[in-house]
Amino acid sequence: MGVYNIIKSPIRCPICNNRLRWQSKYLVYNGLVLANTLTEIELDKTMQGEMYARCEQCETWIEAEIHDGKTQITTTITKK
Repeated sequence: MGVYNIIKSPIRCPICNNRLRWQSKYLVYNGLVLANTLTEIELDKTMQGEMYARCEQCETWIEAEIHDGKTQITTTITKK
């Protein structure tokens, strides 16, 4: 099990609207790959990469892409 960056994002669970704790899967900031910084990172317009979260309320798995600091959900897997 690894340690990942925590990403501050307003995106909530698309199923139950619960607040999510996003983690980076791959993150580039100003052309540098960020890994294991152990700090919460604010999205910035220079960021590119991927992030994911598991909703603690409904157990939905969510993945999102980051392009120019903007996020878009790409995958949602529900427990049911």
